Amino acid sequence: MKGRDRFTQAESTAICTALETLRRAERPAQKSIRESLRQSGFYISDWPRAATGFTRSDFEDLVRLRHIRIAG
Repeated sequence: MKGRDRFTQAESTAICTALETLRRAERPAQKSIRESLRQSGFYISDWPRAATGFTRSDFEDLVRLRHIRIAG
């Protein structure tokens, strides 16, 4: 795993917002969104659904299954 699996509530909210934006963005904008996710410690490639297009719902499932922990 390159990234983290523990995030604050604020980081979690930012990740969810970025994931929603990522799916609607044009290709050049997607690159900068993915970079901002990596800067927060979240790497889409760390998770199994990455190959099929990781979504906010996928992130929320990982939180629900406790693969990703949210502090606070």
